[in-house]
Amino acid sequence: MEQSNMNGCNKKPLINKKTIFFTFLLIIGFISGIRNFSEKPLVVEDSIGRILIEGAIFDEVDLLKKLEILEFDPKLHGLIVEIDSPGGAVVPSYRLYDGIKKIADKKPLAIVMKSVAASGGYLISLAGEKIFAHPSTITGSIGVIFFKADVRELLNKIGVKPLVFKSGKLKASPNPIEEVEEGANKMMEKTIFSTKKQFVDLVLARRKITDEKIIADIENSGIYLGVEAKEIGLIDELGGIKEAYEWIVKEKNLNFPLRDINISDKKKDFFMKKILGSLSLDFQLSDQIQKLNLLKKNGLYLMYDE
Repeated sequence: MEQSNMNGCNKKPLINKKTIFFTFLLIIGFISGIRNFSEKPLVVEDSIGRILIEGAIFDEVDLLKKLEILEFDPKLHGLIVEIDSPGGAVVPSYRLYDGIKKIADKKPLAIVMKSVAASGGYLISLAGEKIFAHPSTITGSIGVIFFKADVRELLNKIGVKPLVFKSGKLKASPNPIEEVEEGANKMMEKTIFSTKKQFVDLVLARRKITDEKIIADIENSGIYLGVEAKEIGLIDELGGIKEAYEWIVKEKNLNFPLRDINISDKKKDFFMKKILGSLSLDFQLSDQIQKLNLLKKNGLYLMYDE
């Protein structure tokens, strides 16, 4: 009996660590393969696509990847981009403009403004060959804004005295915990107006606006209804999806059905895009000044949002 027990103890396990490891890799690979196989392509048939860009514009990496896919998809023969955005950060706004413009350089592309396409939302609209808007769409607000909160008094009330050590007096200035250094205001003003000039120059070049009075109003970050935007040349036509689709079909001689393309990523930047974005999308107030104040509430850092 003892001999039998000893022989049993000497037996090697049927499954060793290497077997477990390689089995694990095979399972992961299998799951990954199923996931990739199950993912539907953005464009499933020859068509004219419709996508929606909405909310505050911040990090748009995933959206840019999908725009690149659409750029080279042979089944996509034209594109309608709906925009419902109050603006956002400078660099993401420019990157979205570039991504949409690359598609427009290859395929007919129309922009349809919804409730609001202001500031950075207007900038990305400039990528389209044709811009449509509802008569009551809020657009314009061509400018840049920078917010700085001074929290020194608050810190003083709770007994906190911040100490700041930096390599130069303008380093990280202005910041919320110290007095603005001499020259910081001029530095920020230079940055803001330089960024604004890039925006205005792009507007004038893309929209071919030469009237000095209109240019002056644009440079003052005026905000317009769709009907006003058409009068001064910021958009091309009053209309929506129907008019944009008809333009692509007739002007570009394309006979393809209109199909929705889902490019949204609801999990990403939920707070920034939905919570903060909603502050600027509540345009139930009739007074334009109140609407402009709503737009201002979205300023977090250097933004295309006046």
